[in-house]
Amino acid sequence: MESDDLHLWLAQLAGLFGDPTRAKMLTALMAGKALTATELAALADVTPPTASSHLTKLERG
Repeated sequence: MESDDLHLWLAQLAGLFGDPTRAKMLTALMAGKALTATELAALADVTPPTASSHLTKLERG
C-alpha cells in the first residue's frame, strides 16, 4: 500500500471508530456475542434507527 493510500485509509478508519456511539457498539461486539441493532442501541443509549444508521456507516466503511 502506498503511503498516501495508507494515510487515507487510516483517516477513514479513525473517523469510523472515533464516533462515541460507534465506539460503544464496536466495543460491545468485540465480546464476540452476536447482538441485534436494538440491543446495540440500548447499549449505546441511542434509538434503534440511529443504531441502524451507525451500523450502515460501519458496514460501508
